[in-house]
Amino acid sequence: MDAMLISVVIPAYHSKKTIKKTISSICRELGSDILYEVIVVENGPEDGTRQVIEALAGHMPYIRLYHSVQGVSNARNEGMMHASGKWLMFVDADDELHPGSGKRLIEVMQTSEADVCLFGHQSGEKRRPVCSESEFYTGSEIEAVRIRMLEAPTRYMQVWAKLFRRQQVVAAGVLFEPELSMAEDSDFTFQYTAFCRSAAFYPDIVYDYHINPVSVMHAFDAQKVEAYIRAMTVMTERMSGESEAIQCACDQYILAHFHIAMVNGVFCTGNDVFCGEKVRRIRDTAGHPVFKKAIRRVSLKSGGWISRVTGLLLKGHLYGLLGVVYTLRVWQKRKR
Repeated sequence: MDAMLISVVIPAYHSKKTIKKTISSICRELGSDILYEVIVVENGPEDGTRQVIEALAGHMPYIRLYHSVQGVSNARNEGMMHASGKWLMFVDADDELHPGSGKRLIEVMQTSEADVCLFGHQSGEKRRPVCSESEFYTGSEIEAVRIRMLEAPTRYMQVWAKLFRRQQVVAAGVLFEPELSMAEDSDFTFQYTAFCRSAAFYPDIVYDYHINPVSVMHAFDAQKVEAYIRAMTVMTERMSGESEAIQCACDQYILAHFHIAMVNGVFCTGNDVFCGEKVRRIRDTAGHPVFKKAIRRVSLKSGGWISRVTGLLLKGHLYGLLGVVYTLRVWQKRKR
């Protein structure tokens, strides 16, 4: 019997309206010439998602349905526990594999020697490739790869649009951290890359990321900033024993999440507090030890011009101007 080539893990929380389309995109792209499994892990109150999955599984025998306690990390960990494929791929229940990506994905899975493979994704009309041509790194080059990923987390650190070698994940004992509700995927990627002996970047777009304005990531939640603080505190703890170069890149990583927390947790649509209160929240959050240290240490010579400008504003305590930047960013996202 042919070996299972890939296990696709989908955490499903209130996914009745989207899960069928997600699974259909996976089946469309992977076809019928390889052995694969789609592991759906329901991790929320009953909303009809289970019935949709059971109906699909009736004529799609490669679909597996499991349950976990609430939380996307718990769902992904449960899915990994049941996985048997050579590769692991994570897909969110409201996203899809990009049309025409299957042939390339299968080719890479069958031939790549890398421990992790990174691909591009599309968000709306915007294509976000991770490179312009295929790249392969091994041995001592991996540290530079990890630095590159940390300095641009929204481009490289999410777990979707990637292939993880399952046996390497198991051997390393890497799991998603259940206590994190934000940046838990970046945390997993960081942990795993510490054990990687090789990595590959591919220019292909393989994943369609759909922005859901009512999702956990984009909806207003007064506790969201605290969730990012917890995630960055965990990341700081994971830095122990890492090289100075990795720790410097982590400062960029933490500052990137400071900006994400402000855009998605303070200045986002739905937070109707007075503008001055939002600016005060910038100041107070910047004073938290985990962010204060990164702001002090971060170099303004690395990263894109936006990160350099926002870093300069933070170092100069120009919180009012930062508030304008975040307001414009939210407006830009809404328009897109």
